[in-house]
Amino acid sequence: MGNLFDVAILLAVGFLVVALTGFGLSEVISGEDVTIVKNPGQSDMEIITRTAGEVERLERTDDLNEGRGYAIGTVYRLEDGSVIWVPQEGTP
Repeated sequence: MGNLFDVAILLAVGFLVVALTGFGLSEVISGEDVTIVKNPGQSDMEIITRTAGEVERLERTDDLNEGRGYAIGTVYRLEDGSVIWVPQEGTP
């Protein structure tokens, strides 16, 4: 009976890996750093990041911040819809 349980667990994990890979989410199970944006542009948007094995979850708020800063680069939207950020020289 114990062996059947072990086989069932292995099959479940295998199906999970195949499903994540099929949806293009193989980074979730790899050791790479990953950022996931849930519901982009919506009021319940969330940003989930994993950096060096530590998971951080950021939720959208209506809070406003104020302060001084400096430019760190320029953001461009390309013709294909992708967005790139070009750091400014001398940016720390």
